[in-house]
Order: sequence, then structure tokens, then C-alpha cells
Amino acid sequence: RVPSLCSLCAMPRRRLDKLALHAQRSCVCPSDFLEKMSKKRTRLTGGVGYALFSSLPLQNTLRVPWVHRLLLVLAVSMVLVRTYTSVVSLSEGTLPAYKYYRFTSLEQRNGSAVPESPGIAMFGLIRKKGELEGSRVSNEGRRLPCVASDAANGTLAVDGASMTLSLAAKAETRYDMWFIRTLEERDTEGMDAVRFVLEGSDDKEAWTTVGSSTIVRYFNAVVFTHGTAKVPEGRGHRLVMDATMSINYWLTNHPPVLFVGFCSALMLAAAGAHLWGARVQIVFFGITGLLRIGAGLGLLLHEQREGLPHYHSKYVIVVGSGVLLSSVVLNSFQKNFLELAAIVPATAQMVMEFVLHRELFGTAFSISSAASGIISSTGMLFIGLLVMTIRWRIMIVAQRRNATAKAVYGGEWRRLCQEQKTDVQRLGETVARLKIRCRNERALQLYPSKQADVQALWRRRSSLLTTVSLLSFQARVHNQKEEKDDRESFFAVNVLQSKTMAQVLMSNSPVRLSPTELGHPVEKLDQLHSQAFLVQDIFQSWVVDLARRNEGKFRLRQPKVDGDGAERLFEAWDGGEDARGRFKLGRVKPVKSAMCKLDMAYNDDVSRLLDMSRETLYFDTVALLEGCLSDLEKDEMVDIVLVKSSMLAQRDGERDGEKDELRAGMPFVRVNVRMAGSEEARSLCVDAHVCELLLVLTDIARLQTPQMYSAYKEWRVCSRALNAVSRLKDMIMLRSIKSSASSSSVEELARGQDQDAERSQQACDSVPVPSESKTVAVAPSPVASQLDGVTGEVQQWRRPGEKASLELKIGAQMEELLEGLARMSALGMSDFLDVQWKSISTSGSNFGFESSSLSGLFFSRHPITAASTRSNFRLFLTILGLWVLVLGGFGVTHFVIQTRDYAFGPYKHYRLETMLTRNGSVGRGVMGPGVSEFGLVGISGCSPYGSFPPEEGDAPEPVPSSAGPLGSSYVVTYPQGGASITGWYLRTLVAEGSEGQDPSYFNVWATNEDLDDVVDWSCALGRDDDRWW
Repeated sequence: RVPSLCSLCAMPRRRLDKLALHAQRSCVCPSDFLEKMSKKRTRLTGGVGYALFSSLPLQNTLRVPWVHRLLLVLAVSMVLVRTYTSVVSLSEGTLPAYKYYRFTSLEQRNGSAVPESPGIAMFGLIRKKGELEGSRVSNEGRRLPCVASDAANGTLAVDGASMTLSLAAKAETRYDMWFIRTLEERDTEGMDAVRFVLEGSDDKEAWTTVGSSTIVRYFNAVVFTHGTAKVPEGRGHRLVMDATMSINYWLTNHPPVLFVGFCSALMLAAAGAHLWGARVQIVFFGITGLLRIGAGLGLLLHEQREGLPHYHSKYVIVVGSGVLLSSVVLNSFQKNFLELAAIVPATAQMVMEFVLHRELFGTAFSISSAASGIISSTGMLFIGLLVMTIRWRIMIVAQRRNATAKAVYGGEWRRLCQEQKTDVQRLGETVARLKIRCRNERALQLYPSKQADVQALWRRRSSLLTTVSLLSFQARVHNQKEEKDDRESFFAVNVLQSKTMAQVLMSNSPVRLSPTELGHPVEKLDQLHSQAFLVQDIFQSWVVDLARRNEGKFRLRQPKVDGDGAERLFEAWDGGEDARGRFKLGRVKPVKSAMCKLDMAYNDDVSRLLDMSRETLYFDTVALLEGCLSDLEKDEMVDIVLVKSSMLAQRDGERDGEKDELRAGMPFVRVNVRMAGSEEARSLCVDAHVCELLLVLTDIARLQTPQMYSAYKEWRVCSRALNAVSRLKDMIMLRSIKSSASSSSVEELARGQDQDAERSQQACDSVPVPSESKTVAVAPSPVASQLDGVTGEVQQWRRPGEKASLELKIGAQMEELLEGLARMSALGMSDFLDVQWKSISTSGSNFGFESSSLSGLFFSRHPITAASTRSNFRLFLTILGLWVLVLGGFGVTHFVIQTRDYAFGPYKHYRLETMLTRNGSVGRGVMGPGVSEFGLVGISGCSPYGSFPPEEGDAPEPVPSSAGPLGSSYVVTYPQGGASITGWYLRTLVAEGSEGQDPSYFNVWATNEDLDDVVDWSCALGRDDDRWW
């Protein structure tokens, strides 16, 4: 098929102008200019409504300034409140310091509700962190609860059913737990107290409840329920009452990770990194859900071990699952169901709070018993319902506004269907046939392969090179040997610095790309925009030729009035440059519109933008439109990728599986094609670029008004959500889903293109130019050109008084350079030097590592990374890692074995040697050990002053046979066989003013040698060597 004369004659001049303009763009803008611009956008002009219906609603909502600022204030406030409650909750369940403590029996084991006696032998107070100020307890690896020594010296007094403990002085710190001891007399089990309460007071007048027989941990509070305790029936046995907030309960009710992640995400959004902010939020939601589930499983094991009901663990696991599900929704389904990310966890938490309250207290829900998470869950539920309300309101309003346009279009289409019924049916058959033809095509912007595979592909294509058609590029056919030498000497050496890559890039052939060779999606907006810029005039020339063959028309910029007064909006065009300004023609999609569509519909997937290069044809009848489709089906210039039609025969119910509420209303046919048969497109590596052609009836298009277009834009924003709701409704009602694509896939319709169309700035010259020297209109040196990020056009400005362009001679080398730059941009290789340098400077990957010596690699910029490319060094690291792992395993095993029971012993003699005192005395200046008592800690982990009264089954604690100071040491001796220890304790001197003699540095020695024969005890005196440290 021979192109039109105007297109053929204009091709050399227009082609070089295009290449020169593209080179200007490449020089002014970096290769990733558009990509960086799209990623660095921090503000969203469309508001919250726009953000909620975008493909990334969470990220775009965080871009709204007032939203992330308000949420940041609320989040920081919540963090402060949660931090305070978390710290305070650590002391919940502990006993405040009072001077008097009273134990009162409420019920005995025999059922008596009016006890006459306390029903216990004694009770006492316990601390976990040692004993009184002035004494210390040391142990290895664990700290067990011990009887508080200041409370052990108190007096007990019985008064009816109560027993009062009076302390010598009020303690300065809180007590952690308390214990009771059952009656020691035989046959007194029935008198044991099974329901009781512990109270504290400073004056014996006002009493405060500090303990109970049973407690309930409810979020960050401990509630005394005064239930029946599991009191042992053994005589003289103790029962420890521990109401403290254990780490298991604290972790399940105070997950700090969620709030830290929320604040971090909002701070990133406030700083402009909204994408990272959303990612951090999603990750922390997932981490929080996993942590809560893990904490719930740990709590489940604890409840199983202690014989407790699984109320709390069930609550934590369910709530954690809700948070984890919220993370999944945000990661995979946020574009359609963003509100569920707040509603699901909030609802789960509220329901489980009601269930937990009922199981713990047996009464209706109330927040008076303890502070719960009902406020936070209610707030989250409110946010989710608010988002849902906003989205539904916008969808309903958009549907109502678009209903008028749908009614107008529908009425006209019904009329056309009645008048041209046979043509409409034939159109449907043609569309169905085209859909079957392209059903195996991938409707994505693809290019042949990854950059690493470009060489092999283009070698194969160049091997099939045949004689180039004289109708295409006669002026560019050179002697193959001279062309190769020229490329090697200029483009290969000066630009690519690679002869092989230059041969691959510059090899051209009329071989058509097969679908299997189009495997890699376009990933950058810069590459896609360059392809659209280079293919636009080729595509437009083909559309003009298609319109001429099938009586297609273009829309006029200004309506034309005929002699009879009729107004014409559409007219045929032969492609002449003189008449170009009269028509609204398609052009490269504006960058702003492309970024908007990536936000709204495509989740930043550039490969799904199929309308970067677009055009619209109008037909007077359905028969002409169907004939154009049939002609297009036979056209060898293009490969059809996708066909979509809303021009279907009217019938009741759904049309082609598409519901009425999911249609915009305007009948049209959309065809996406690749210019696979164009030699010029193949020469510029844009034959794989997908272009869009819309076919619309003139009777339909002339109905469009600005109000209808505005309503359509509002409907298009929420069309994807409408489709998701429809699919969800079908799933619930168990209906089969026939719709293959929602109306959100309907791209820019003819009316949208008409609004955006601008005049093309390309020239046409029919004068042939010699091949060795070609004329091209390029900007002179003072003229700068730059890509407009708002309109997507290439604009030029000049200094006052200077010409806009000059006629310059373009040689063969410059022509090759322009074409090479265009090919590199189309293949996404414009930044190959930046990519290679980045891989070397950041990751340290360099092919030179494979040929360098191993010793030389350690002097590179990344020595470890470079050396890791060698197999011998990787083997060395593997062996080293295994060795460290084995040593670590032995160390952990040794620690577990050595600290399982006792840490040292058994030994007969233990000696504490003071090396340095508080006043600085050292060596022989140390006159004594500086302690009033030194002793050992047994298996109980408590000193004799903090040990529980012994009961049946307890292991006996070792009792020393002698103990006392000796020189600067304190020696303790045990009977035959010695004693094993878990640690030791000491008491400071009691005398006033003896603080300076306290030991600041001391050693503890042990031996099994017999000391009876020792005469000279000078070894126990202070040492002369003052360098002992």
C-alpha cells in the first residue's frame, strides 16, 4: 500500500524536524525528568474526593495538606495518652505503701458468709526487686520475689474476721505482691478463708482496697472481683496473690508499634514523602497485627499453663487478625474498599470488647469498671463510616448528573438503531470478530525486551535485513560498509562507546515484531512519552489515509455555516498543512492528564496508558463506521491490540454483560493499534507503541455539551468504585459475572479529546533533499526548548528581536546521532550510563570485578561486595559463619546448663574481699570489709530475711557454721559438704557515719581447702599492690 503523496513528500523534512526537536528535549530534560516529577508531587489539587477515588487512595489522601496535618496532631496526642497509660499500667495490681494493712475474710471454705476468724495463720508483703534500702540481693540471671524485710518485722493483730499488719514505718516504695499462709492446725480446712479482701490505711480510719481473693485484668486496669480463690488445703501452705500487670497482658493491650508507625507515616507525608508514608503505614499495620497475634498465642499458652479461661487470648487474636486484615486491604484492595481498612478492625475490636466484658464480669458492657479501647475503636469506626459516606455521596451525585447525558445519548442511539438496524447488527458482528482476533494480545505498552536483551533481539532482526523499500527511505540508503565504518567511528565511539551496541541500535529491517517478542512492560513515563512523541505523526498520517478511504471526518475548531444556514461541525481532511489549523486533532497526551490517569485508574502502572497518542474519526452513518472497522481489520500497517464498543443493539437488560449503571452513555468504538507495519516506526523503535483511535457517529458527537462533559468527568472518577460495588453485589447474590471490564477502562472519549486537542506544529515540504545533506528547521543556540509539565507540549521561547528557527544543514553523522538518540529513548536506554554508574557507586556491581585480582578487590570502593563475587571468598564467609554459629550454640548451651539451678558450688568457705572503699581507701588502707553481714543466696533466690516461712516439700536452705570479719574480708564457713549458691547478699554497716567504709569494689572467693591449719592470716589484710584494677 502506497502512502499518500503529501505524507511521502513530507516525510524526510518532518522526520528530521521531529528528531531535532526530540534531541533538544533530551538535552534540556534528564532522561527521568517526568518520572521524578510524578514521584515528587506532594500536593493534590483535586481534594479529598479525588484522592478517595484514585487508584492509591491512601497515598493520595496523605498528600492533602490539611488531612495529614490533622491526623498528625491526633496521632501525636494519642501517642502521648497511650504512652502515659502504658507507663501507669505497669504499676497496676501492685500494693501502695501504707503503714497498716488489714486482711478480712468474706467467706470460709465451709460456706460461712459471716466468718468469726480470719481463716489464715498469717499474711505478708512481697517485693520483686530486692529488699530494704541499704541492703542488696545479687543473683545470676533471674530475680525471684522475696518477702519484704521491712514488712516481715511488722506485728499481726487479730480482730474477729480481720487480721491487721502494723509496720514500724511506712515504706517509701510500693509492694509487688502479697501472700497468705493457711492454718497449721489439723482439721481446720473448713475454716480457711476462700473469699477475702486486703485493705490499706495510714490512720486505721480510712481504708482502701489494695488486694482481693480474685482479680480481673481488663485492658490497662486491674479490677478486684472478690471471688473464690484456689486456697490450698494443705496445712501451713502459702498462696501468693499476684495482681501485677504481667508482660503478656501489657504487650497485648499496649502495642506501641502501631502508634509509632502511624506517626512515622504521617510525618513522612508531611515532609512530602507520601508514598513512603503510606508504605510505612501498611507495613506497621501488618507488623502490629502479627505481633498481636503472636502475643495472643503466647497469652494462650500462659492461660493454658495456669488453668485460666481463654478470654483475653481470644480477644487479642481476633483483634490482631482484624488489624492484619486491614493491612491486607490497604495493600491489595484499597482502591475499592479503603473504608474497610478502618471498619473491619474497629468492628472486630468493639464486638470482642462486648464479648470480653460479658465473659469477665457477667454483666452488660460498661466502661466504668476499667478504661477500655472502646473510644479508639469508635473513632476508627467513625473515620471508616465517614469515608464510606463521602464515597457513596460522590457516586450517587455523579450518577444523577450523568443520567441526563445518558438519557440524551440513549434516545439518539435508539433512534439510530431503529433506522439502521441491519448496519448496527453487522457492526456488532465485526466488533465481535475483531475481539476474537486480538484476544491473545496483551493490551499494555510493551517494548521488545529488557535492556540486557536488546542486543540479541536486534542482531536477529538485522540478520534478516533485506533491500529497503525505495518508497520509504531512498535518501537514507548508504553503502553498508561505509555506513558501518561511519557508525563505528562516530556514534559507537563518541556516544555509546560500544561498537556492538551501536550496531544493535542502528540496525534496521522491515521484519515485523511478533507478540512473543513484546514481553517487557514500559516502566517509565519518560520512555512512554518519547515513544508517543516519535510515533504521533506516523499514526496521524495513517489515520488521515484511513479516513480518506472510508469517508471519515474530523471535528472543526469553529462550526462552519453553509449557504442554507446549516451548521457543520465535522468535515473531511486530506492531510494538507494549509487546512490543519481548522481541525481539532489529536496529539500527545498532556503530562498532567497522564499523571492524573495514573493516579486515578492505573496504580502508577505506566504500561496501561494506551492513549498517549490518540485520534478520533467521525462518521455520518453506522455503515461507514462498520466499513472503517472492516478496512482496519485488513490493514497491514497496524496490529490490532484491543477493541471495545458500546454501540450495541438495544435490548432489555444488560448489553454485552455490561450493566447500565456502569456505562457512561456515549456510544463509540475504541480501537488500540500498534504501527507494526510502518518502516519509519520500526526505524525509530516505536512500532510496539500502542495508539488509540476512537470511532464516533456525528449524530452522537454533536449532542455533547460542556455540562455533559463535566458530568462525565465526575462519573469517570468513581466509575471503578461503581464496578467494584456491582461485582460485590453479584457475589453476594450468587449471580454470574459476565462483565469483563468496567467502564473505568473507557479512556478519553471524543469529547474529552476535543477539549484537549491543540494544533500540531509540524511542517510539510514537498521538495526532495539529497541524502548526504538534509535541511531541517532547528532552534538556534539562543533558543531554549523544554517540556512543559502541565500541558505536555514542547514550547519554545526566544530573545526579543531574534528569529524562531534557522535553516541548517544536517550531515550524515548528525542525522545518525539524532536517530540514535530517538531509538535509545524509545527503548528506555537513554539513562544507561546513569544506571551503570549507579550500580557501581551504590551496589558495587561491576563486571570488572570478575577480571580483577582478589587482593586488588579489597582496594575498591566496595571491597566486601567486590570480593563477594568470588567463589573462594564466599566459601570463606560460609565457613566463618558456620563456625560462629557453632560457637554461639555452645555458648548458649553452656549458659543454660550452668545457670539452670545453682551458679557456683558447692564450696565450704566463701570470702568477700574489699578492695576499694567509698572514701577511697585502697590496699592496706582498707581496715575492714565495710559490711555488717555477708551471706549466700540459695535456690529460692532470697536472703534469709526475705525467704518465705518453710513449708512441707521446700528444700532446706544452707546454714553457715561460722561467719565474721577477718581483716579486710568477711568469711563464711559451711559444714562438711559445703553449700551451692545462686548469688550472695551483703548488708552495709549500721553505725552512723560509716558510709565511707562501704565497699565500692570487692571480690568474692570460694574454696574447699581446709583452713584449720592456717596460722598467718595476713592474706586477709589489704594488699600492697595498688594496681589490682
